[in-house]
Amino acid sequence: MYTRMAIVAKLAVCVVIAGGTSGGLLVIRQHRIDAANQMSQTHRRLLQHEERSWKLRVAIHERLRQDRVAALANALETETGEKLVPLLLEDCDLVELQAARGTTSSVAVSPEHRDTPPTIRDTP
Repeated sequence: MYTRMAIVAKLAVCVVIAGGTSGGLLVIRQHRIDAANQMSQTHRRLLQHEERSWKLRVAIHERLRQDRVAALANALETETGEKLVPLLLEDCDLVELQAARGTTSSVAVSPEHRDTPPTIRDTP
């Protein structure tokens, strides 16, 4: 009788171990499926952002055509009365200027104006 109970107990332990192992394998499989799904969603978002980036680049390119920039420069010259001279970046250094509001922006500074402090004009 004792051997029969031992056999039944061993069989029950084997069934429990097999059930636990199969449950663990299912959990691992589900994690792999979730990871693949997250990778797919991330890749899809990446492609959407890349497409949006290219659309914005095209829009910027269309707005910054040479004839439009020249027209805007002419309009600014007539409005301010100052002659605009294009700067070549080989002759300029990019420096960070801090505005009164605390924001910084990169601007090109010609070699003869590198040591002079910038003047900040308030715009209405």
